[in-house]
Amino acid sequence: MDETKGVHLQFKKYITETMSDGEFITYVADRILYVGESPYQKIQVFENCVYGRILMLDQAVQFTDADEFIYHEMLSHPAVLAHPSPKRVLIVGGGDGGIAREVLRHPEVESVELCEIDEKVIEICREYFPKVASSYDDRRLHLHVGDGVARLRSLPAGSLDVVLVDGTDPNQISLGLYSEAFYRDIAAALGDDGVLGTLAGSPFFHKEWTKLVHRELRKVFPVVAVYTATIPTYPGFLWAFCVATKGSDPRALEDPSRLRRIEGQLNYLNTKLHRAAFAVPSFVARLLGMEV
Repeated sequence: MDETKGVHLQFKKYITETMSDGEFITYVADRILYVGESPYQKIQVFENCVYGRILMLDQAVQFTDADEFIYHEMLSHPAVLAHPSPKRVLIVGGGDGGIAREVLRHPEVESVELCEIDEKVIEICREYFPKVASSYDDRRLHLHVGDGVARLRSLPAGSLDVVLVDGTDPNQISLGLYSEAFYRDIAAALGDDGVLGTLAGSPFFHKEWTKLVHRELRKVFPVVAVYTATIPTYPGFLWAFCVATKGSDPRALEDPSRLRRIEGQLNYLNTKLHRAAFAVPSFVARLLGMEV
């Protein structure tokens, strides 16, 4: 036996996310940075050689260094651009600060209130994801730690221009963020040109979630537009979003100069993609009873 030939074993740590009942994705955790729990959820931060740092809540990936810009740009900008003069914005959820970062790129915005119930998420993201959480250094951002639904109901009627809902997957805690009652509270707080933007899940893996958001929004708002984006680390890759308004067409970029002005700061959205994003795949249109 040649004793000069050693056996080199490299033990790795693996973290698995359940995509559906029949599919899982496993990440190699090159370095685990944080594991803990808040009163609301389990929180994990680890590093991966492909995606950089990854944030997981209750064993579900929220975003990664590599592709966070796609989700944050696509949830925020189509809704903000649908309003002719967005000055007052409320974000429900979004404690990582990424949605606020994107909203604050618009110079018209004078005030952003971020309502996050889990203070621990804010703390962890400011420590481990400073690029995403950079919005906390902007004087226009006002943080409200607490129930976003209750905060919304306390605001004067017509006091907001845009509301963005950055919630987790529907569960016992967050299901109310996708209900007709909640959308009516938002409509009441929005002014005449008010706009709501929200996530609608994966139309491939979460058909019922996508249908739920679209159906409940249509009960409240006269105009509801669906669009999609491709996010590499999200189940199904293709994810749906909805923009609901009190009358304006979110698909029409009435003033393209507003988007062109910030295009150099963006990595996903541009004027051509804005128009194309609303042309949804046929299976999504059929799922929602829209014309193909």
